[in-house]
Amino acid sequence: AVDELAAQGVTCIQADFSDDESIVHFINELRVHTPKLRAIIHNASSWDSESKNDDYAALFDNMMRIHAKVPYLINQHCQDMLEHSDCYGDIIHLTDFVVETGSAKHLAYAASKAALDNLTKSF
Repeated sequence: AVDELAAQGVTCIQADFSDDESIVHFINELRVHTPKLRAIIHNASSWDSESKNDDYAALFDNMMRIHAKVPYLINQHCQDMLEHSDCYGDIIHLTDFVVETGSAKHLAYAASKAALDNLTKSF
């Protein structure tokens, strides 16, 4: 599918969001390809849960990194690229209904999606 997108003129950048340095590397690579962005869509997600992972600290950190920290850093570092767009730049965060309801089976997931929901309102 990536080859098909590239053939249609889409710039495809492989990204690793496992640490801060990798996130900044992605943003720098993005800047090589374009000085402006029309929109940023955050769709990265992990559906890991406490029942499948007994390292609760690592699980929580991973959920918060994927669902809140990565979007936060990308939005902050790409603000100028959105402002230089030909029209207003949009930021779209995909959250989940658990933001309002919580989830007894996915506590860290629900908390991190709630953090993303608040970031959406704050941005």
